[in-house]
Amino acid sequence: MCRAKDITRIGCWDHARRKFVEASKAAQGKDKKGKVVSRADVALGHINKLYAIERQIKGLSDAERYRIRQAKSLPQLKTLKTWLEANVRKVMKGSLTRKAMEYTLNQWDYLVGYCERGDLQISNVLAENAIRPFAVGRRAWLFSDTSRGARASATCYSLIETARLTAWNPRRISSLCWSALHTHRRWRRLNSYCREMRSWSRLQKRWLSSAEGKGVDLVALTFYRADS
Repeated sequence: MCRAKDITRIGCWDHARRKFVEASKAAQGKDKKGKVVSRADVALGHINKLYAIERQIKGLSDAERYRIRQAKSLPQLKTLKTWLEANVRKVMKGSLTRKAMEYTLNQWDYLVGYCERGDLQISNVLAENAIRPFAVGRRAWLFSDTSRGARASATCYSLIETARLTAWNPRRISSLCWSALHTHRRWRRLNSYCREMRSWSRLQKRWLSSAEGKGVDLVALTFYRADS
């Protein structure tokens, strides 16, 4: 899907690190004396250095974050990859450590992608936190009885999450849209109208410039997104 939509996929180091944490705990359970440093612990040491760099550059401009990542994070990533490639075959197949190492190497191109831009994050925790309320609700509701019900749910989800994303008041947006629905019977015409909107900035200008247009614009956008 990423290739079809020309989307750059970025990996999450939280996921890779979590696998090594699990492997480290398993290794500690086997080491009764607790004196052996496992390969999972070594990998965690390398990964923690990446997170330390991120803590140092937190709050800096995107340009500065990019510069520091290129200077500090990339060499550290290279060191980690070299270590992984040298040690992965020394670990028993099927073990948690081996799985963690193979996962990291298989995902490597995605995991290093955050260094290519200063506005990207080493972890997708912010995205996960943003969708958690929606995901929890979706699990609670679980099923739609019909395809029309699923499309209606998708429309509502699109409306609320779009409002949150653009810092609009979801309750006010919903009220404006529902009050305007009865005036818009020709959905095809609305879809055509929405396709003319080339960018979010253009949509926002229309939204802000006309109180009457608020309901019209977002209703059109909502049904267009649901139909796409």
